Order: sequence, then C-alpha cells, then structure tokens
Amino acid sequence: MHLLTCRWLRQLPLWFAAVIPLGGALQTPALAQTASTKSTTQPLVSYLDPAELARSPRYSQVAVVSGGRLVLISGQIASDARGELVGRGDVRKQTEQIFANIQSALKAAGGDVSDIVNIRTDFLSLADLPAYREVRLAFLSSRKNPPPTSTTVQVAGLVTEGALLEVTVMAVIAEPRAPKVSSGRRH
Repeated sequence: MHLLTCRWLRQLPLWFAAVIPLGGALQTPALAQTASTKSTTQPLVSYLDPAELARSPRYSQVAVVSGGRLVLISGQIASDARGELVGRGDVRKQTEQIFANIQSALKAAGGDVSDIVNIRTDFLSLADLPAYREVRLAFLSSRKNPPPTSTTVQVAGLVTEGALLEVTVMAVIAEPRAPKVSSGRRH
C-alpha cells in the first residue's frame, strides 16, 4: 500500500473522534426529537433551517447525516461521454449537460436526485446565475425532501477552456438491504 494511504488510514479513527462530538452541538430541539425516536423509517438526512439563519427556498442551511453511504461526485463540467464540451458560450446548455452528468453519476452509485445533500457551484460570471437557477430548479423538482445545502462562488477561471461553470455534489444513499434468509445455510 502507498505510504501516504497508510498514514491517512491510520489517522482516520482520529478524524472520526473529532467529528462525532460535533453532532451533538448541531442538534436543535427538532433534531433531538428525531434522534430520540427509535424508528426504522428514520431519514438518513435531516434538513434544518435554524431560526438564527436566513431561510431560502433554494437551499437548506444544515444537513445532518445519520446513516447511509456518502457519495462524492467530482466537479462536473459540461462534457459529454467523449469528453467534448457541450454548449460552448451557452450557460443554460452547459448547466443541462452538467446535471445530466450528475444524474448519471448518481444512478451509477445507486441513487437519484433526492439523495443529494450538498451542491457546490463555481461560476466564471455571476451574471449566469439566473439561467443556472432555472435549470437547477427543474433538476431538483423531483426531490421528495427539502432542498440540499448549497455553496455558490465566483472563480477567476476553470481548468477546461470554454467551461462557464463547474458543479460538485455530495449525496447520501441508503445502504442496500441484505436479502432475508428464510431457512437453511448461509453461503
């Protein structure tokens, strides 16, 4: 195993030890109620909009993950399966291609748009934000839960020439259920 990988794996338990106590600090009365309910239908993610933070119809302020598999999708630009840029100079077409790429990545991981907990969008020009928001709203319209958390920034440049934006997604997907064994030996 690579030396850096070995070091990273040895430090992993320390990271979990540092992160787990933070979960209690994020609990609000509503979350505490959810956490105390012992139910098999408990959601994997609780979305919170604390009264002390501004509310938005486009995103949630906090997402608390309580189970499932974390899926990290690399920043997507508007490239097709051949790696060619789609919609050169057209932010709407680029955004549609990006969300199609994200949909494909989610499907490959066993999920869908409802599993997204965070979206980060990097723009070259914030003037493109209204067109992006329209396409994003249509993409997220099939969600059964509140909107994901979100970060939007303007950047000086992207790696791929002609790309107007890049979108990175984190999702939490339920663990597949193990098949029930009725009787006999397990293999």
